[in-house]
Amino acid sequence: MIYADYEFYIITYGGNQIQEADWTRTAREASAFIDQLTFGRLKNHPERVTEEVQMAVCAAAEVVGRYESNTSGIRPGVKSASNDGYSETYADAVEIQKARKTALGEAAGLYLPLSHPLRYAGVCSCW
Repeated sequence: MIYADYEFYIITYGGNQIQEADWTRTAREASAFIDQLTFGRLKNHPERVTEEVQMAVCAAAEVVGRYESNTSGIRPGVKSASNDGYSETYADAVEIQKARKTALGEAAGLYLPLSHPLRYAGVCSCW
């Protein structure tokens, strides 16, 4: 389930980094990440999808888009670059995945911090 639509991304979130044609793919992956963060508490419960959740999806979708794009300065995977003698050092796949997951967590955490009830790892009778 995708928790935010493209209209929300453009108007409410104020996003401009993702094209409409790419939205479904990036938002689906971002929503899956949010499901991991919230221990699946949003699945089949549309009443729990608040504006905070939608904002977190938009922020995470932009990270997904950046990691797919080669147009944002140093590409993900390039560990270092040099200009004068042209030299690039590439990170391995494990480093890239770790950096990507960290970036996704930071983006989503801005709107769904660790203290948010949806991110509580224990048993909660409030849901």
